[in-house]
Amino acid sequence: MSFRLLFTFAILSVGCRTQPYEPRSEMDGAPVLVDARAPSDMTVLRDLTPPPPDFTPPPDLVPPHFCDGIFVFQEDERLAFFDPNQLTFHTIGKLNCPVGGGATPFSMAVDHAGLAWVEYTDGSLFNVDTYTAQCKPTMYMRGQHGFVTFGMGFAADAPNSPNETLYVARGDFGGMGATPELGSIDTKSLLLTDLAPLPDRAELTGNGAGELWGFFAAVNPHYGRIDKMSGTVSPDISAQALGDVSQDAFAFGTFGGVFYVFLAPANSSTTVYLLDPNKQSVTPVLPNTGRTIVGAGVSTCAPQM
Repeated sequence: MSFRLLFTFAILSVGCRTQPYEPRSEMDGAPVLVDARAPSDMTVLRDLTPPPPDFTPPPDLVPPHFCDGIFVFQEDERLAFFDPNQLTFHTIGKLNCPVGGGATPFSMAVDHAGLAWVEYTDGSLFNVDTYTAQCKPTMYMRGQHGFVTFGMGFAADAPNSPNETLYVARGDFGGMGATPELGSIDTKSLLLTDLAPLPDRAELTGNGAGELWGFFAAVNPHYGRIDKMSGTVSPDISAQALGDVSQDAFAFGTFGGVFYVFLAPANSSTTVYLLDPNKQSVTPVLPNTGRTIVGAGVSTCAPQM
């Protein structure tokens, strides 16, 4: 083959090569460009930055609502929640307990799980849901050991123990001649045990430290820690600054190491007082609430300081 023929063949060979990115269209013969770059979803780098840490405590470490204050109920059968930090009330609902004969709420206590135990003036005892105010009768037999009406409060059996006891304080309601007496109710068998005499009619409150306290609504009112077996009151702290409260509607609860007493003289609404056992002071914190409060209950999960 001559040099000129070899050169011409080489030129033709190069000119007829088809590039891989310029295929012919079968429809119109126009070149179709193929994008040989990587797909866009393969060119975006994944965000490998770790998420910020979640410092929210697990649900089992968040205190339930019923640990945050004092439940109260009113003479008109409305259940409410008192926030000691904000000094406000929040109405939950009206109790629908099946009572007759004009019976009205008399006293209440709240257990460690947030369930309210509510007694009416006829001596009947009910369980009340503190979230909905729904009421359920119990099998408690009224009038055991002459305890027809009584103040109520739960106290832990030992410091920080989940086990607790419902204590009751018998008083002379309606001039029936009952003497003040301390007792306890087994919340499983619903049997009442008579424990010891008390100095005056009382409302009770307890805490997670295992202490039982009582407010004694007398001509010369006082409050103190009650020995759960002997009924002895020590310390016994005067609250004479309140005046004669022997005829007042009253309720009593502890929160954060201090006490709140709810007092309503005849034909007047409740005033809330703070009782500080360390300072032995009596301070009105919420006057003329427009409510007539006759019962209060605090769970033993409430803060003690």
